[in-house]
Amino acid sequence: MLRAAIEYSRDRNIPYMYFLVNRALARMVRRLGFEFSLAGVPCEYRGTRYPFLAHLDTAVQRAIQASPDMARLFLHGGEPYRLASAPRHSCREWN
Repeated sequence: MLRAAIEYSRDRNIPYMYFLVNRALARMVRRLGFEFSLAGVPCEYRGTRYPFLAHLDTAVQRAIQASPDMARLFLHGGEPYRLASAPRHSCREWN
């Protein structure tokens, strides 16, 4: 899901991503090599959530450098997302 959000933003020339996550998810994403910084004070939303800001190109480059798995995902992964309005099957596949 993180890759889909990043690629969607990059496709639309959105250079930064703000996200609101719990502390455990922030630790996990940071361990993957993503660089981001705290962007405000914690708030309550189904538990304590922390706002973060990431520059997408920097975050992706650091993740690629830090982890071979992340490099494979970003450099050689398949289609990161598909719009819900996009056709899923050709007419031929239904026959």
